[in-house]
Amino acid sequence: MALNFPGLFPSGRDMLVNYDWTDVSLMTGYIVFDGFNAEDSGGNNYILIESGKSTLMTPSLNNNVLDGSLFTNGFTFDMDFDLTPFKLPVTLGGTALVRICLCFGTSTASAVSVTATLRKWDGSTETQLGTVTSVSEEIASGDERGHILKMTISNTHFKAGEILRLTVTGSGGGAAFNIAHNPRDTAVITGVGADFTAGNSRLSVAVPFKIEV
Repeated sequence: MALNFPGLFPSGRDMLVNYDWTDVSLMTGYIVFDGFNAEDSGGNNYILIESGKSTLMTPSLNNNVLDGSLFTNGFTFDMDFDLTPFKLPVTLGGTALVRICLCFGTSTASAVSVTATLRKWDGSTETQLGTVTSVSEEIASGDERGHILKMTISNTHFKAGEILRLTVTGSGGGAAFNIAHNPRDTAVITGVGADFTAGNSRLSVAVPFKIEV
């Protein structure tokens, strides 16, 4: 015998997604993520977290979470910042924007450039979505540099459990330099002759999500 109890098992509800801004013409919603270092006894853990939440999770004092990473004498650096795995399928595609800030040590650096790359990481394989490199330039000691890099990324589907990865690489000769990853964007003392001033210490990426209709 059929039992009619309307509302006993209510229909599923739509999931609400909060974008930082939208591009209606491209049906794209942007979410901004900050990179930072959740250091523990095992070492560095470079991660991405939504920008509004990252400022709540980082202390106001200058410590290893806020400091940049030191690279010297022409060595390249390669840092991966990983988002937590997606719980539901999503599609990314469009124009991503990456903000990277550098400061330089006690001598002039030559041929300095930075590269940002977005990838999909499934635990065993990386799939590149897009990449962009800044201009190469000579930078005097004590200077800061901020880059806003525009990256075109191909439409890429992420399954539940897959990860978005931001890789920041770079090179330069003749001087020590630092890359900042301070979500609070406050001043950071590096201890190598050049420091980050307030407003120039944040590493962030605006990621385009395709809006499903």
